[in-house]
Amino acid sequence: MAQFDFPRLNFSGNCSIDPATANNGWYMPLVVFDPIRIEAVCPPRVYLESKYILGDKTLEDVIKVLPEDVNIQTEYEGQYSGVPYIEIEPINTDEMFKEWASQQLGKHHIDEEYYDIYKLVGANGEESIFGTVPGYWNYYGTMQYRYLDVSIKSAITDCSQGEYTLFSSKTNNNPTEVDALLGATLDMNNRLGDDSSNSAVMVDLLPTMAMYSQIFCDQFNITKDHDHILTGRPKKASLRVVNSFRVVNENMPQGASGVFFSVIPLEEMMPQQRNEVLQFFDKYRDKKRKLKGIFIQQMISEVEEIRLVDYETVGKISNPAFAKVGGTISPWYEEDMINWPACRQMNGVAPFLEHHSPKFMAPIAMMTPAVFKVDKDKNLLQLDFLNNFPVINTTTESTEPLEPRPDEENTYETYNLGTVQVLLDYKNERTGESEKIPLSSFEINNETWPRDKYYNDGGMIPIPLDGIENVTTEKIANGDVMMVWIKPDGNVSPLLAESPMIFTSEQCGMYTNVNDDPMRGFLSNSNERELCKLRIFKRGVPQTEPTPMSIIQIRMAFGGSTKSETVFRKEQYSDGDVLIFPNAAASNAIYLFTDKDVLDPLPPQYPLEVVGTGFYINLKVLPKHNYSKYFNPEHPEYVEKITFDILYKEIFRTYSLMTPIMRFNAKSWENEHLAQLLVEKTHEQNWASSRYMPVSRDMSADQIQLIHKWAEGFDKLEKNIPTPLLFQELKKLEGAEKLKQIQFFNK
Repeated sequence: MAQFDFPRLNFSGNCSIDPATANNGWYMPLVVFDPIRIEAVCPPRVYLESKYILGDKTLEDVIKVLPEDVNIQTEYEGQYSGVPYIEIEPINTDEMFKEWASQQLGKHHIDEEYYDIYKLVGANGEESIFGTVPGYWNYYGTMQYRYLDVSIKSAITDCSQGEYTLFSSKTNNNPTEVDALLGATLDMNNRLGDDSSNSAVMVDLLPTMAMYSQIFCDQFNITKDHDHILTGRPKKASLRVVNSFRVVNENMPQGASGVFFSVIPLEEMMPQQRNEVLQFFDKYRDKKRKLKGIFIQQMISEVEEIRLVDYETVGKISNPAFAKVGGTISPWYEEDMINWPACRQMNGVAPFLEHHSPKFMAPIAMMTPAVFKVDKDKNLLQLDFLNNFPVINTTTESTEPLEPRPDEENTYETYNLGTVQVLLDYKNERTGESEKIPLSSFEINNETWPRDKYYNDGGMIPIPLDGIENVTTEKIANGDVMMVWIKPDGNVSPLLAESPMIFTSEQCGMYTNVNDDPMRGFLSNSNERELCKLRIFKRGVPQTEPTPMSIIQIRMAFGGSTKSETVFRKEQYSDGDVLIFPNAAASNAIYLFTDKDVLDPLPPQYPLEVVGTGFYINLKVLPKHNYSKYFNPEHPEYVEKITFDILYKEIFRTYSLMTPIMRFNAKSWENEHLAQLLVEKTHEQNWASSRYMPVSRDMSADQIQLIHKWAEGFDKLEKNIPTPLLFQELKKLEGAEKLKQIQFFNK
């Protein structure tokens, strides 16, 4: 039951997120990166499709201000086929690209002739791209994800009569084994007490549509009194639930929140005799179930970013975002999934807030997926509301969306929603009679549910089912749970309604190459390939009977802004079925699962259903390159010896331009030591490590093969250099050491 199991530890604190943002495709129609071919676009392009030309202007108006000798070209392939574009021709070298990408459009003298064009185009019909930074808000990001002052705030060992047995620093007579854990700090460092050895990175599988993020971590630690009381290697953490409206007066993505799930298997942890967390679990857990490890749920919210950076002033250093993090650590049992709690789920129905400012990306705020579990033995319903408590930024009073910065003081509190009621909606299939049975009601405001309460205590709401009139086991098993909002005027509005069917998969973020054998599986949760297995639950129970389900394919296009939505498949599926997806061409795709009636062509609501249900998986099919002249001796232009200059041109140039924190200098790299290291860092065996190269995991198999051919050109080392020393050498080359003390400059 994952986070619903007893006992559990609740933790909270802060975190930093340091993505490299040039590949986000945020400022369409400006394109600097092709997320399908995984290539930097240099010279950059500006697409001139009519929807990108602002106001009542047309392509003819753009033509009037074109620089001399700049011609409009036409895209000849893909979903932009037939769309006109221009190249920003002066930006044609690596050095010029990096300098230009880190400055606001309109400030660099070299593209001055394009200023008028920048002012005529934009993505949203209102704001031009003039003044934006092509590399977005963190061009020099390191991809690091760090805990800052995260600690265990409380422990819950049981629930009786609707009250949790909760221990914290504020409770008296705590058990010794609980006091040993309270206040313990969480980190992801490879070395005890050394924050510079952080071992976690956060990566978006589809960078232009951040619906699925993943955390790769080599070491997860809980420390007390300068000693580890738990340390282990977690499997990849997956973003499974997104609340787009968490902070009600901020725009996405800053105002959104997301829940990640991961596990640490027993075999990847320190032994129990030294593991005080396992000792605590062993005392209070269900001994009838086989323990596999620990389950980790973490929610990231209240993101603060400096959205516009003056790199000329602050220097070419990273500009991380900062956020609040909270979650639970609980037992992971044999029947549990890796990254989903196998529970029941309610989805949002109607908004609870409407915005009147056009600057809000969404005109409303509403609840997004909330999961719950019914414990038959305890006759208890537990509602995980940690990701659903609405929050308001109270720093200033404004009707416009706020954009909190980490270098300023920001304040938040629980949004005053008012009274909500949880009901059981049950329909008797024999008689056809329907009844709505009240289960619980509570107030959502800053007095009854202050932020500290749900962050420190886990955000779980216990609802005892004993003594509720007309509630039976059969009704709970076959009825649907819902939540309604009782407005101040007494009217009732639905907030959440149960989706009886849940469609999901542990393989929710997958990588493969063009034309890979699909039965080999995908790289998803570890370095071992996995088949994509569908999981179907009906009110929390695996559904072995064939169930009608449609799969909708949402594919990203060049530049990442446009997409196609098609009905991929409509069939009967059962829990555990293996799913196969097309991989004949490179693609970034989301596959949405639904049991709703679907029409072809599709109406526009299906992309919204992605965030509304979370019933989807993500697939990146990596491109195939024409490297025949490097591998085929019969090729008329066969190149026998691969140099680092060739590697840079074919592979590393894109990473140098998109993630300039990575530095590629042929004099430093062209040696047998770095060749050995590069082969190791790109080896599939290290795919799940935070040290894998590239961090974005979007290097194709043929590119790795080209690296191997380059490495084979060196003499074998007489004596292998220990891998940690090689990693240290590479770290210096990448320049990360220079950032160690200053990357958090704005906090």
